[in-house]
Amino acid sequence: MLRKLFTILFILAALVTQAETLKEYKELKACIKNSNVGRGREIINKCISDTLFNTDPQFYAFAVAIEKKANDAENMKLYLKQKYDTAAFFNSIYKMFEYSKKQDELYEKQGEKVFKKFRTQSASILKPYYPNLYNGGVYFVKKKDWKNACNLFTMYIAINQLNILDEKSPQTQAKLPRAAFWCMTSCFENKDYEGVFKYPVLAEADTANINYVLQYEVLSYEQLKDTANYVARLKDGLRITSDEFFFSRLTDYY
Repeated sequence: MLRKLFTILFILAALVTQAETLKEYKELKACIKNSNVGRGREIINKCISDTLFNTDPQFYAFAVAIEKKANDAENMKLYLKQKYDTAAFFNSIYKMFEYSKKQDELYEKQGEKVFKKFRTQSASILKPYYPNLYNGGVYFVKKKDWKNACNLFTMYIAINQLNILDEKSPQTQAKLPRAAFWCMTSCFENKDYEGVFKYPVLAEADTANINYVLQYEVLSYEQLKDTANYVARLKDGLRITSDEFFFSRLTDYY
């Protein structure tokens, strides 16, 4: 009898959970249909910490769709030559990729066939937006909004390295070192000294800015109190660039 009671309670709990999910998803569908971005974001932000939702790829599909609506709205203002929010335009693109990246992680666990189908569908939606991760990063650098700049350049590189869009065009590949340099710059200016070393090898491939790259690394190691790497990078800098910055600091050290 007790076992039957537990079974009934389990079934009831599952039905309540399913009903709650359906309720939220139904409202999200309505938000997407009616372009109600504000309410859609409220639901996403409320549900995203709940394992009932954040383990479901469909939840992130709704989140991507909401951010796409937000971006479309700003894009329409631009097209109509109306006043628009440039930061919101680029941040909505960032959020689209952030949610899609979560989807990607979940679908990867569901087998190659399902995963491949998702990536094909995802690429068809996201590819046109991908260049604007880089453009948005540049915009935020000019505004000295270092946190957002770092976010967009990080996402630009991460999406490429994860091969989510199968985007390997020469133009994209050529921009990756510069994206890594700006990512490093943004992290340094934001005093995120560990973040400076997200993509050091890629940043060092930006030969036009190698002097700055090495200086950021030296100064970051100094802030992190990593003396061994601080000295090693000073020596590398002196060998590669012969800049006074590296010589004077090495002299002070010894």
